[in-house]
Amino acid sequence: MAPPALGPSRDDVPRWHPGLALAVIDEHTVLLHGETRRVVLRGAAVVAVAPLIDGRRSVAEIAQVLAPRLGLGELEVGYVLQRLADGGHLSAGAAAQVPAPLVALTALEPGSWPVALALEAAGLRVAATPNAPVALEVLVCADLLDEHVGRHLARARAAGRSVLLARPGGAQPTIGPLLDASPGPCFDCLLHAVAWNRPAQRFVQQRLGQAFTTPASTEPATAATAAAWLAQAVRQAAGGERTLREALLSFDPHTLATTRHAVRRRPQCPTCGDAHLMAAQGFRAPALQSRLAAERTDGGHRCRSPEETLLALRPLVSPVTGAVQYLHPMPGRHTARRQVYVSGYPVCPQTWPSDNGFDKICAGKGRSPAQAQASALCEAIERASSVWQGDEAVLLATRAALGEEALSFETLQGFSARQYARRECINATTTDRRRQVPLPFDDQARIAWTPAWPLDGGPRRLVPLAYCYAETPPGQGSAFGIYNPNGTAAGNVFEEAVLQGLLELVERDATAIWWYQRLARPALDLERIDDAFVQALRADYQASGWSVQVLDLTHDLGIPVYAAVARHEGSDRHALGFGCHLQGPIALSRALTELNQLLDERPDAPPPWDRALLPRAPFLEPAGSVAGALPVLSDGLDLREDIGQCCARLRRAGLSPLVVDKSRPDLGLAVAQVIVPGLRHFWPRFGPGRLYEVPVAMGWVERAAPEEMLNPAPLFL
Repeated sequence: MAPPALGPSRDDVPRWHPGLALAVIDEHTVLLHGETRRVVLRGAAVVAVAPLIDGRRSVAEIAQVLAPRLGLGELEVGYVLQRLADGGHLSAGAAAQVPAPLVALTALEPGSWPVALALEAAGLRVAATPNAPVALEVLVCADLLDEHVGRHLARARAAGRSVLLARPGGAQPTIGPLLDASPGPCFDCLLHAVAWNRPAQRFVQQRLGQAFTTPASTEPATAATAAAWLAQAVRQAAGGERTLREALLSFDPHTLATTRHAVRRRPQCPTCGDAHLMAAQGFRAPALQSRLAAERTDGGHRCRSPEETLLALRPLVSPVTGAVQYLHPMPGRHTARRQVYVSGYPVCPQTWPSDNGFDKICAGKGRSPAQAQASALCEAIERASSVWQGDEAVLLATRAALGEEALSFETLQGFSARQYARRECINATTTDRRRQVPLPFDDQARIAWTPAWPLDGGPRRLVPLAYCYAETPPGQGSAFGIYNPNGTAAGNVFEEAVLQGLLELVERDATAIWWYQRLARPALDLERIDDAFVQALRADYQASGWSVQVLDLTHDLGIPVYAAVARHEGSDRHALGFGCHLQGPIALSRALTELNQLLDERPDAPPPWDRALLPRAPFLEPAGSVAGALPVLSDGLDLREDIGQCCARLRRAGLSPLVVDKSRPDLGLAVAQVIVPGLRHFWPRFGPGRLYEVPVAMGWVERAAPEEMLNPAPLFL
C-alpha cells in the first residue's frame, strides 16, 4: 500500500539539522551523530535517501536520482523526509528562503553597538526605523530600575508591542523578562522584585531623596561576550521561544555560567492585580479547614514532605528577583550528622541602622538535608512576609476611640511597672531594641492597628501594626513597642502555620518561666530513647567533647517542651536548643536539631547568655530524671484537630489565642502570627502573671522569685 501524501513539497530543499553528522553503516542502517545525541535509523529507503540530503537537492531532484535505481518517487521520498523532520533531524525545508526575524533595538544608554553587531551576527535583522512592525523589541538599559525603562514600556504596552529587556553591562549582564500581552508578570511585578533586592539603593532614594545607582563598568572583552550571549537569547525569543516570559537570565562572563531568576506575577500588584488584596485578606476572618497531615516527622505535622515544599519554593531564592537571596549549608555548623542551613532576605530600614541592617539572616535545621533546607527557606519567607510593605490591613485610630476591641502594646509586651520606671537606665546600657523598654502606651495616641481574629471564632480584635510588621513608618506606633516575631510561623497551608505558631508560643512561654525563675527541671533518660538519630547525635557530640542533656520544661499547658543543653567538658561552655510539639518524640527531635543550629564550637564563640551577668547556672543541670515513655497527645492526622487541642488547653488556663494572616499572595506560602496575651516571651519582660504564677501552681517552688531576683541575664537565641 502506498504511504499517505505527507511531507514537504517537491521544491523544498531538505538539510540536516546543524551539528549532525551522517554515517551509512550498511545497506539497512544509518547513524546520525551529534554532540548531544546519537540516533540509529533503519530501512532501505532511509539508507537510500539520507546520503542525498545535502542542502542543495530538492525533493524532486532526490527522487530523480533514486527512481531509476530503486523505484522511489517523490511520494516515497517525501514520506522518508517527513519521518526525519518529525524526529527533529532536519532543519526547515525552505529555511534558506525564509527571511531572518526583524527586531527593533532601542537603547537607553550609549554604547549599545556591540549588541547591534551581535544581533546581526546571530542572523537577525535590526529595523532601521523605531516604529517598524517587528517580531520583538529589544530594550537595552543600564539599570532595570531606571525610570525611563518604565516610561518606554508603558508606551510599548499601549502599542501592543512585545519587549525583551536587556542589560549588557555590569558584572553580570541580564536578559529578560519578555513583556507582552500574555497573562504573566508585568513590569511593575519585575520592578518590585528587583527593588526588593536593592535595599541600600531604596534607602538612599526613598528615605534620603537622592539618586543612587551602581555604575556598570564593563571591560571590552566582557562586553563582546555578553553581547553574543544576549543575541542568542534574543534570537530564541524572536523565533517564538517564550521561556523568558516569567524569568530573567544572568550571565557570568568569567565562568560562562547562566542562572535563571524567576519573575513572579504578583496577585496584589497595583498594575496587573488587585492592590487591595492584602488588606481584604486581613479584614476577613480566616476559616480553618480540616487538613490531612501527610508528614509527621521532625518538621512537625505537615501537608507536604520537605522535598515537595522545596520544589515549590525554590524559585523564590535569587539575589536578583527572589524574596530570599540565598540558601546554603551554614559554615561552621553544618556537618554530615548535623544538618543546618542558612538563608537570608533583604530589608530597607526606616532609619539608618547602627550595623548592617540591610541583610537579615535566618537558619533552619532538621534530621535530613531537605528538612533543614525547607526550614531555613520557610523561616526567611516568614520573616520577609512580616516586613511592612504598605498594603496591609490598617485602621488609624486611638485606643481610647476603639475601646475594648483594641489590645495595647502594654497588654502584649508584658513589661513591668519597675521596667517602665527604670526605662532610661535600662536603655542606656544597650542599643538592642529588643532589650530596651519603650515609652508607656498612650491611649490618646493615633497609631496603626491591624485585625487579629480569635481562633475560637469570636469577635475581631485589633493589635498594633508595629507589633506584627517590621519597619513600619514612624508615627504608626513604633515608639510604644517593636515588631515581635514570637508566634509567627509559615506553612504549606494556613492551618500548618497556625499550629506551628501556637507551638512556638508554648515553647517560649515555658522557656521564659524556666530561665528567668532559674528552675531546676528533670532530664529525659536519653539512654532509653529508641531512636537511632538521637543516639548517633549523642555519640557525635561526645566525640567532640560535648555532653548533652535534655530537660523537661513541660508546664501547666501539658504540651511537651524540652530544652537540649550541651556542655563542653573542658571549657564549661554551653549551648541551648528548644523544642515543643504535641508528640513528645517530635519535640525532642526539634530540641536536638535546634541545638545543632545554635551550637558554635569555636573556642572564642560568644555564649548564649552574658556570663558576666550569670557566671554560674546550676539550673542547667538535671534535677532527677523523667520516667516512662515520651507523651503523645495527638495522632497528627488532622491539623485542625491539633489546633483545637492547643486552643482548648490555652482556654483552660484562661488564655485566648488570636491570629493575624500575614500571607503574601505572591509568595505561595501561608504565614500566620498567633498572639496569646498572657503567654511570655524569653525576651526580658517581667510584668505580673505566668512568669510568677505557674512555678507555684505546678508545685515546683513554694514561692516564685520576685522581679528583682529573676535571672539577670536575658536569653536571646
